[in-house]
Amino acid sequence: MFTLSEKIRVLNSSADVEVFDTSNAAVATTGAITNNDRLRVAGFGNFDLSKIANIKCRRAVPAVQEDKEFTVVAPAGIAAGDAVEVIISLETGRYQSEVLTTNHIGHGRTFKFQSAVLSGTTAANIRDAIVTGFTNWQSLFQIGSPLVTVSAGTAADDVQVQADLAGSISVTRVEIKRVAQGIAFQAPVSLALNVTNGVANEGLGLGKFLEESIQMSTPMNTDPYAVDTADSIVDVRGSYTEISFEYSTSYEENLGTTAADYGHTTVPGGPSTGGVAAVHSFALFCNEATMLGANNGIAKLAAIALLRSGVYSYLGATVDATPDNSEVMILADGTSVDTVAAFIA
Repeated sequence: MFTLSEKIRVLNSSADVEVFDTSNAAVATTGAITNNDRLRVAGFGNFDLSKIANIKCRRAVPAVQEDKEFTVVAPAGIAAGDAVEVIISLETGRYQSEVLTTNHIGHGRTFKFQSAVLSGTTAANIRDAIVTGFTNWQSLFQIGSPLVTVSAGTAADDVQVQADLAGSISVTRVEIKRVAQGIAFQAPVSLALNVTNGVANEGLGLGKFLEESIQMSTPMNTDPYAVDTADSIVDVRGSYTEISFEYSTSYEENLGTTAADYGHTTVPGGPSTGGVAAVHSFALFCNEATMLGANNGIAKLAAIALLRSGVYSYLGATVDATPDNSEVMILADGTSVDTVAAFIA
């Protein structure tokens, strides 16, 4: 049996996820789902729950903006009337090539600006000049949303640096050096990290990334592997729970050994009478804004995951602050839970 690799589908309606019992009646509540039931996913087809061999559910993880505070110190020889150049080093794990020296993931170029003229030489004076200089830089270049935002930190001598493009850019180092007329080369002074308010995290299951990775068509495109209905269009503002599962079954195909050498044949050259084992991988991305409630699509899929965890020893459903790969229901904070109610809360 030949198959494509993992099949992926975006869903925005709970009506696209249904469970039927052995009498072909719809199962309305998650608590009534059994291993003998059948899952129907619009666009994918029907799946006997007894043949789902592996399943994992993960809630969407929101992006976190990098937010750090650095303690300002006075470079050697600094004097009132001087200024400082601020050098902020950045890196990214994704596609923002404008912060990279080359078009590949890695360390980026520095972001630089000059402070206002110093009114004094204390750390607080330098911090205030840096903040004013950044505001002036924005006004001068008419850039409303640069790569970073620089402001006053919590302490009197702290400068706060927030990375824009939420979650995609990380601030790795902040340096300052003295700037004045007629002075020799000044070595940059690295500022110590004082407070971390947020560590850059791009998030998981966010619509904007699904759009990049999954949405392959436009209204004018007839790509057969593209999104095909209104129910499966990616909401770029949305958050999606990911459910991945493997379907293990066997197939009887009327193929002779001359066409495909597999299975058991009772007559030389005749049709195969042995089943062909096959495992298919599927991934569903379910919109949390429309599918998260009790007995809705995400809850039903989580209930199936909970059921199958009771069948296979390599699947688990426990409350764990540091879960491993066996857990079938993972929350946005990375912890695992053991009930459907906790998963959709």
